[in-house]
Amino acid sequence: MKNTLAILLLTLSLSVSGATFYISTNGSDSNPGTESKPFFTLNKAWSVVSAGDIIYMRGGTYYYTSQQRLLGKNGNSGNLIKVWAYPGEKPVITRADSWSWTDFRAGVHFSGDYCHFKGIQIEGFDQRDEFVWTALRCEDFNNCIFEFIECSWSGLGSYMTGSCDDNVFLNCDWHDNWDPRSKYENADGLNFEVVKAGGSNTFRGCRFWNNSDDGFDAYNNDSYLLIENCWAWHQGYREDGSTVGGDGNGFKLGPTSISASSTILRKIVNCISYKNQAWGFNENGSTLCNMEVYNNISYNNSFGSNWGGGFHFNVSGVAYYVKNNISYQDVPDAADIGVETHVENNSWDGSYTVTSSDFVSLDGSELALPRKSDGSLPDINFLRLAEGSDMIDAGVNVGLSYSGAGPDLGPYEYEDGTVVIPVPNFISASVANASPTLLSMSYDLALNNKIVPAASSFVVSVNSQSRTINSFSVADKKVTLTISSAVKYGDVITLSYTKPSTNPLQTSSGGQVESFSGKSVTNNTLAPVNIAPTTVITSPKSNSSYIAPASITITATASDADGTVSLVEFYNGTTRIGSKSSAPYTFTWSNVAKGTYTINTVATDNKGAKTASKAITVLVSTVAPPPVENLSPTATISSPTKGYKFEEPADIEIEVIASDPDGTISKVELFNGDVMIAQLTKAPYTYIWKGVSAGQYAIKAIATDNLNLASPPSLVEFNVSEKPVYDAKSEIINLYPNPNNGQFNIEFLVPLENARNEIVISDLSGNQVYREVVSSEETSKEFDLPYIRSGVYILMVVSKEIIVTKKLIKK
Repeated sequence: MKNTLAILLLTLSLSVSGATFYISTNGSDSNPGTESKPFFTLNKAWSVVSAGDIIYMRGGTYYYTSQQRLLGKNGNSGNLIKVWAYPGEKPVITRADSWSWTDFRAGVHFSGDYCHFKGIQIEGFDQRDEFVWTALRCEDFNNCIFEFIECSWSGLGSYMTGSCDDNVFLNCDWHDNWDPRSKYENADGLNFEVVKAGGSNTFRGCRFWNNSDDGFDAYNNDSYLLIENCWAWHQGYREDGSTVGGDGNGFKLGPTSISASSTILRKIVNCISYKNQAWGFNENGSTLCNMEVYNNISYNNSFGSNWGGGFHFNVSGVAYYVKNNISYQDVPDAADIGVETHVENNSWDGSYTVTSSDFVSLDGSELALPRKSDGSLPDINFLRLAEGSDMIDAGVNVGLSYSGAGPDLGPYEYEDGTVVIPVPNFISASVANASPTLLSMSYDLALNNKIVPAASSFVVSVNSQSRTINSFSVADKKVTLTISSAVKYGDVITLSYTKPSTNPLQTSSGGQVESFSGKSVTNNTLAPVNIAPTTVITSPKSNSSYIAPASITITATASDADGTVSLVEFYNGTTRIGSKSSAPYTFTWSNVAKGTYTINTVATDNKGAKTASKAITVLVSTVAPPPVENLSPTATISSPTKGYKFEEPADIEIEVIASDPDGTISKVELFNGDVMIAQLTKAPYTYIWKGVSAGQYAIKAIATDNLNLASPPSLVEFNVSEKPVYDAKSEIINLYPNPNNGQFNIEFLVPLENARNEIVISDLSGNQVYREVVSSEETSKEFDLPYIRSGVYILMVVSKEIIVTKKLIKK
């Protein structure tokens, strides 16, 4: 048997001596694969890699459209081919919507020798047909290391087979894999099956959970398997977490396809199996080899099913060395072991009564805590022996290290009872001026952003009044709360936290934030900046002329967005000629001599801020200026447009655009022929002519300016029809009730032919008031349009052209 641990440690100590290539989510396979110009696919990098080279995958999600086929390349004992996550980053390989298969339904397909994969996650290859879809498929691989690999959310986590010798699986995770299209009976975390005899493979620090069949399945694996410090929980259930799926064993160690009754081919030590649907540890029938099962624990497995429990090793003709193991609350059987010769010092031998007080913690959620930064298992208290347990020092020496008078039962040696897990301490909290709705808390340790409490665990008070928390986030050492309204300058803020029973704030190692109340929050918001007032001279107009001695009336407007105007001053150049402390801001400058003058105003607000207006120029002379020609105003009817058709009785909205280049509009008159129908004296110049009967009409608009000069008339002709303007094919839909108050239904009496259609509702001027997509599968739709004005509308069903129209009346 080869020493895989020695080879692993030797390999991990090797320095990078070959070429380095890079892959990035924003890379391109037309790039040279350098750090600044990386590749995109593993396939491209694999095509150029050689023994001793390393491929760095940068962090992010890789949406690949085809299988990554890592075939036909080998390293050697001194120069492995490495495919590693870039230090400190997490690359995730998944499937794009346009995925196409090459062979086997696997995201990554690998075969080769002397390769090292590290820090890569493969997910999202969920089952789409009756075949089992796999995140990672490996075959015929030797002297390889799979480190910190995660395979999840697929039809099968990993499938490995063939000639497999001297491989190490270190700190890997297989979880949340289901195969609903094959009755949930094949989705193992890892299926390591049909492996040839003679090889040796090691699993250390690996985890298996939430897989619908088994966690670890060694079906027809004839190699030697060493499984150390591994955890398996909650196998054998479907996506809902409670409906039974496949077999549901934590560790399934067989069968073998050969008879090796004098050879040890399985050794499983220091492992945990918890809450699996069947057995915690199961040799699986015709496994014709000897096995060593040392210092493991099985807890709450099968919990109520008719078959299952803790340890199942019951094949005649082989030897089982089952020692120092614990079974607690496994039903119906703690252990079913056929040959008792080598079964020693286990919890079920009658010498112990195992109770909850034997353990520091029975919280199985600790198993799912994030791994440490180096990929190793998190520190947990789950199933560690508590002080005073009679299972401390109660084991027999099986070659594993121990402290005390003898080995303890189970996977942990008792050391002062508990793991010391640092607790994060609150440092400070503050609200920044730039983001007054965000309250940030700082802690001295990084927090786990995957285990977060409900927002109701926090209470934020502003000036002793509770303020709603809309959301919050956890990132590194910071917790950020988003409150419902902004904090203002001078507000007094306090913060409280009540640690909930589920998902409390905690570190990745399980250290939990303790409850606190009345913590002061630093308010960094600044006093609001005073907005200066504004002022504009509205009269006279610039370049106005007067006859000396002149009397010039100056009128201005002034306002302040965040306060009040306390004073408006009137200036001739830099000389103040008057002031007003309240509106209207009008000043008459009398006895003005001949000259050219520059006039402006200065407004002061209640906080002393001042703003000057734009200056105007006035001319004062001894001779009256020649009269200025008054320019004609203009008027244009913008709605309705020429030729537009209405249905009687029609409510016709007439809209006129009117302007005067050198003055103001005093009125706009509307005529039907020679008969005035409306006179409008202020903008907008809009009039609704109601109840118009059928006929041909010519509407005329004339604008008159402030000097009583009229514009040329604007004319538009249109027709009001006695007949409906909707399509005769409207019988393919039923619209009811009609008239209505904006709430109505349509029913498709004939199915729509096109897959995608639109419903468009327009008023009689052609303005759209509603638009929505409708598919050919819909047979009816409900509408709630209370906001549209009363009147007649046209409802159209449109695909590439108008299919049907229907008159709609809003009361």
